[in-house]
Amino acid sequence: MNNSYRVGTCGSTNTSIEVTSIGSGTTPDGAPFGLYLYDTDDVSTATNATITYWVLGNHATSGSTAITWSSASGHSSCWNYQGRIGTAQKPDGLTYTGYRWTYTCAINPKSTTTGNDGVKRVMLGNFHVTSNTFAQPTGSCGKLNFWTERAVTLDGNAYTFQRRAGTDGAYTASTRARSARATNEDDGDDPRTGLS
Repeated sequence: MNNSYRVGTCGSTNTSIEVTSIGSGTTPDGAPFGLYLYDTDDVSTATNATITYWVLGNHATSGSTAITWSSASGHSSCWNYQGRIGTAQKPDGLTYTGYRWTYTCAINPKSTTTGNDGVKRVMLGNFHVTSNTFAQPTGSCGKLNFWTERAVTLDGNAYTFQRRAGTDGAYTASTRARSARATNEDDGDDPRTGLS
């Protein structure tokens, strides 16, 4: 997922976010851009794919800190917005507000496309959304981190993984080691399912 954002000045409603899976070329690890599953040769069912986008701070449902989302060019109708799901503390110890999309189209784990890298992938529809302009809540002023959390159920087993981006950059193992809060949450791609 590619993220672009503008961090506003304190007290002003000029912060905004754009999230997209659409890109050209390949990612730094040589994989194509997009949303997909891989290593599905032995998988019979793939269901409950979701993307939850967690934005730093406790964003209200109305007022200057409220965030609304709009579909942008190329966004697949398979990704349906479910709304604000509440707040949670993420592995970096900070509070974030979550916004969720569910994948409502059927996913056939046997319908694969082989990429230039020789890897077979089950391609999902493109994801591309933009936010309104909003103000960061008190305590998050001048800073904008966000976690992209992806989840899918394969043969009844749920897999969830997430990655942070934004002002403070990626959340790494060394960052985790310095954190006072222990966690079992993952901050990268699942090695088996590869919903990227």
